[in-house]
Amino acid sequence: MFTVYKRDVADVEPNVYLKGAAGLALGSAAVLTAGSLAKAGASARPDYIIVGAQRADGTYPAARVQAHTVFAAPCSESEAAAAGTKVTLSADALGVTATTGGAFAVEKVLDAVQPDGKPIVAGRFA
Repeated sequence: MFTVYKRDVADVEPNVYLKGAAGLALGSAAVLTAGSLAKAGASARPDYIIVGAQRADGTYPAARVQAHTVFAAPCSESEAAAAGTKVTLSADALGVTATTGGAFAVEKVLDAVQPDGKPIVAGRFA
């Protein structure tokens, strides 16, 4: 799940409410396609992070991906990519892989780990 690690600005931008495909998970990366949110592909730069459950009107609360926001994300592999590497999104769009060629630029590997021992990284979407 993508979570905000830090922001380079003091202000917090408001969430937006956008229609989207059923079943988008909390904390997943999403793209806006034809006016509707959909799960982001492996090498896509997401437009939004889903921050709540789908509402009765079919919309999701979502946070716009901004250059000034650093996200923490779980890595699906045992070894995280090194800082300065751009990696792909995991298949579920809830984290990243160590595979290069994506839109998530790793800034650091965090000291915290997932329950399965896999690393958590911090970075930005570029």
